[in-house]
Amino acid sequence: LIISYGTPTRAAEAAVEELRRGGLGVGLLDLKTLWPFPTRLIRTLAAQVECILVPELNMGQVVLLVRMAAEGKAKVRHLGRVDGNLIFPHEICDAVREEVQGG
Repeated sequence: LIISYGTPTRAAEAAVEELRRGGLGVGLLDLKTLWPFPTRLIRTLAAQVECILVPELNMGQVVLLVRMAAEGKAKVRHLGRVDGNLIFPHEICDAVREEVQGG
């Protein structure tokens, strides 16, 4: 599962399409707002997946909220950039494939 907020969502959408074409069952939760945070929804989804990937253009503000909401039910991985560049779909795909292969 990929949980995204803001600009990285466009890359996440493209990555999900590519990963699905490759046969991986990947979902996307596009957060439209952070308040109120969808804690119950994320907790429910975390119980249904092995890993949640959170792409962010910062040091990891959303991933902290996701980790708290997931309550350890799934591994939560941060994919962050702080260098002023965008996250590209291939970076998200690589991170997902790494997790699938046992990352």
